Amino acid sequence: MDHRSPLESLFGVMGSLPHGHDKPVKQAVYNAVALFLLFLCGAAALCLYMILEPFMKPLMWALLVL
Repeated sequence: MDHRSPLESLFGVMGSLPHGHDKPVKQAVYNAVALFLLFLCGAAALCLYMILEPFMKPLMWALLVL
């Protein structure tokens, strides 16, 4: 079985990079993907807060009484 990264095709396109530059480029791509996922999770958390905002006071009371 060949265990290849899902980004191997992207890295294959960048095959024209000078020798020794492949590792920093891979790290930059991984950082960009991680930042995108972090932004996506932050946006989802903000949307969830906006949806639950009318219920925040009762939820806080429920947590306090629990």
